[in-house]
Amino acid sequence: MQRGSRTASGIASPSANDTGRELAGESATTVTLDRVGESNVWSTARLPTGDGRAAGVTVNGLELSCEIPADLGPEPAGATPFGLLAGSLSACTAMSVRTFLQLWHIEPGEVTVHVGFRTGSPPMMDRRVTVEAEVNPDLREQLAAVVDHTPVTVLLRDALTIRTELTTGAS
Repeated sequence: MQRGSRTASGIASPSANDTGRELAGESATTVTLDRVGESNVWSTARLPTGDGRAAGVTVNGLELSCEIPADLGPEPAGATPFGLLAGSLSACTAMSVRTFLQLWHIEPGEVTVHVGFRTGSPPMMDRRVTVEAEVNPDLREQLAAVVDHTPVTVLLRDALTIRTELTTGAS
């Protein structure tokens, strides 16, 4: 039995008949979403019962722990949800830079992408891309366009601002 509905954005919302059921002692709304096509990337998070702040996360078979930061206090030492998001952007950017330069028969050398996440309104990511190889000015402009159009950048750009600094060569 399916209760609830999907909105145009794909976010499930309870149906009108479910409002207030929890107050009457009945179970919470169960929402079943339509099955989507097969994905090439799978991620599962499991948060054990209790009040722990760490979820076990599996991404395509790789297991790691992701800790939700406390409202007050220092950031956890390990991965956080925003840290994993920053990691996705930095990895995608580094691989896109290398692929682009290799297409032009330029050995990129070391490619480093540092991404910092700033919460707030609006949220913002700062991305510093450093490429060891010398890149001529015309190709550097094309490289900057590649960085601004990586798959993860395109996915995130409507949700937050991504500021990018690109450095190539010895400078």
